[in-house]
Amino acid sequence: MTEKASTLTAEQFLTQLSAFQTTAELENVQRFFRHEGLEHKFSGARMANIFALAKQFTQMPLNEIEILLENDYYEARMATVSRMDFQVRAIQNHSTFNGLVNNYLHKKSMVDTKSIY
Repeated sequence: MTEKASTLTAEQFLTQLSAFQTTAELENVQRFFRHEGLEHKFSGARMANIFALAKQFTQMPLNEIEILLENDYYEARMATVSRMDFQVRAIQNHSTFNGLVNNYLHKKSMVDTKSIY
């Protein structure tokens, strides 16, 4: 993606993510994520596509990341955490690192850790 960080938005991310939605993948992901007592919303995007898109948005501003962490859809939150991981690996200043860590810690309740296991 050749856009500057300041022009990358959560809305753009979600629009591009929606292009990867398929009924077949929605059925597949719903079969995988069955946890009693937990409600999940899924869009039906493949993980490979989610990770590739996350990598393209590594320069998205922190305020836009926060919007995605609050999204109802699992794939948006998964992509956001993945995107944060890609950025942390390439971090070169403490301010950005601290911002990412604070964002994660304040929104970690939105990250579904049960589906990791």
